[in-house]
This record gives sequence, structure tokens and C-alpha cells, in this order.
Amino acid sequence: MDNFELKQIFDADKVFDPVYVEDGKENYVELFYEGDLSLLMKESEAAKVVYKVPKALKAPVAAKTVVGSAKYYVGEDFIKEIPILTSTGVEKMDFEFCIKKIWNIWLMN
Repeated sequence: MDNFELKQIFDADKVFDPVYVEDGKENYVELFYEGDLSLLMKESEAAKVVYKVPKALKAPVAAKTVVGSAKYYVGEDFIKEIPILTSTGVEKMDFEFCIKKIWNIWLMN
């Protein structure tokens, strides 16, 4: 008879690399996910997580926008999908922003 145990599958300490934001007032945006996933599994079973995150985003990007996912599998069986979100918003560059950047650079020299 197989022995089962409750395993915490969700990795609350997972840190995602920042994602580049094209044409943004900020160059990068941080990502995060929230959740909880515990499964009753055989001792011999292992869970697999497939993270899907973009390499870049195009501004504007709103805070808490779903941009990716974490898909959980046990063997070949799909269990659950948890969204990956942006932690902050990033506005699109505009003319005024560019002028201020140039002005600040000029003043520093």
C-alpha cells in the first residue's frame, strides 16, 4: 500500500527576474505571484512547475497585470494554474518625460 503525505507545492519564496518594459518611464517591472497549493501525494510522486513569463513588455503596463503563469503538474496531470503579475505600473514615455530627462542630464554636466 502506498504512503501518502501532504506536500506544500507552492514556493512562496520564488523570486522572478524583472522584465524589461519597452518605451516605459521605468526600464523594468518586478513580478510576483500569490497563492497556496498543498497536495496529498504519494511519497514517490513529484510535482513539476512550469513558469511562463515574458522577456519584455510594452508600456503602458498597469500594476497587478497578469503577464504570465505558473502551471503545476503531478506526473502528466495538470493540477492548477496561478497567475504571475506585475508588482507596479509603468507609464509610457512621452515628450514631457523625455525633455525632463534631457534637462536633468544637461544640468548634471
